[in-house]
This record gives sequence, C-alpha cells and structure tokens, in this order.
Amino acid sequence: MATTARRRGSSAAQRGTSLPAGAAQRLLAIWRGFRTSPPDLVGTPRFRRELVGVVLVLLAMLSAYVIGRGGDEGRFVAWWGENLQRSFGKGALLVPMLLALASLRAFGGQSGRILEARHYLGGFAFAVAVAGLLHLGDRSLAAAPGGALGMSVATLSHRILGPFGAGLVLFAIGVMGIFLLAGSDLQTFSNDVRDLGSVIWTGIVLATAALAAVVRNFASAVRQYEQKPTTADPAPGQQPAPQTPVSGGVVVRNTKTLNKPETPAPGEKPGKAAV
Repeated sequence: MATTARRRGSSAAQRGTSLPAGAAQRLLAIWRGFRTSPPDLVGTPRFRRELVGVVLVLLAMLSAYVIGRGGDEGRFVAWWGENLQRSFGKGALLVPMLLALASLRAFGGQSGRILEARHYLGGFAFAVAVAGLLHLGDRSLAAAPGGALGMSVATLSHRILGPFGAGLVLFAIGVMGIFLLAGSDLQTFSNDVRDLGSVIWTGIVLATAALAAVVRNFASAVRQYEQKPTTADPAPGQQPAPQTPVSGGVVVRNTKTLNKPETPAPGEKPGKAAV
C-alpha cells in the first residue's frame, strides 16, 4: 500500500509540473520560428553576400586612406592606422588589396562560402612572406619595415636558415600563397603562360603584317604620284604650242604711238618736233 501511495504522489507531482501537449507544441513552434527568422529578416542569401561585399569595400577604402594620409580623422581611424603600421609596416598595403579581393569574391556569382580555407591560408602565407622579405631587405634593421610580423618572421628564419636560405624559403612561401589565392597550380600556370605567349605572338605577327601592308600601299601611292604626267608637259610626239610674248603688243603700241604725227601747239608752225 505504501509503495502504491508513493507512486501516486510522484505521478501527481509530474502532472503538476508538466505542460499540456498543445502548449508545448506552440512553444516549440515559436522557438523554431525564432531560429529561422533572423536570416529572413536580413534578406536573401544573395543580399547577405552583397552586404558583406559592401562592408569589405568600405573597410578596404578606409585602410587605403589611413595608410596613404594618416589616421588623424578620428579615434577609430587613428587606432586602425596605428595598428596596421605597427603590425605590417610597409606591408600594410596588402590589407586593402586582400580586402578588395575578398569583396570581389563576395560580389561574384559563385555559390557556397565567400572565402574558403585556401583563401585564408594563402593570404596569411603571402602576408608573412612579404613582411619577412621586407625586414630581411633592410640591412640596418634600425626600423621595422615589415612591422611586428616581419620582424618576428625574419628573425626566426634568419636564425634557422641564414639570410640566403631565409630569403629563398620566404619567396617560396609567397609563391605558394599566390597559387592558393588563385586556386591554381604550377602546371595550370605554365599552360596559361604558354597560351598567353602564343596569343601575344599571334598579335605581334598580325600587327607586323598590317604595318607592312600599310607601308607597301604608301610606297606604291608615292610612285604613282611621281610617274603621273602634269598638265604643263606636252604629250609624247606632240610639239609644244607657240606662245605669243606679252611684250610684243607693248612694242607695237609704243611704235604706233611714236609714228603718230604730233599736233602743233597753238601759235606754233607745223614742222619738225623741237629737240
């Protein structure tokens, strides 16, 4: 009897703390709707990608402005520029470039994530290589042209590999980062370079042929112009027409004037002209 009473008590307690089935389902539906509603509030997936692209473009422009002019336009801008210069030094120009490339990916038509793992790894490897090489190139080491990142990378690689080996390794890391960012490999790159070279060579050949044709046409036009007879030259086998000198008429008119008898003046006898 006691056992039965305890079981009834526990079932009563459970009835008191449990919710009705309809209320539980309504709460579960509200929770599921809340979880799915934020993406719908932000917009479509394409709109979210474009929104991220706009943010990346603005951040890239702000970074380029801070690096070019200086962070004297506000606390946030000054803080951002100071951290860029302190972290990357002269290699801070890579930050707006990489942000611009990421914005191109955001505005692109590819599906999936905006940036994949290879993009993060490639960008980091390229930044490390550039910052380290900038610091290795400064022999005085009075300043940090590669920033804190370049100083740490160059110091570590110089201790382990020496100056020559560190330069080679960092250069190889930079090339690997470029291939990771582009999503290509050495074979594809060589094929692309060969195709580009063939296209350039074909363009040079066509341009040379067109230029040679223009020169030949110009030379033939000049020769035809030189061989064309002018209107003043007589035709072959034809005598030139005699030309009457202009001075003949003048001589005749003067002669008639001289032979005309002179009229004597009033009160003078006709006779010979006075000498």
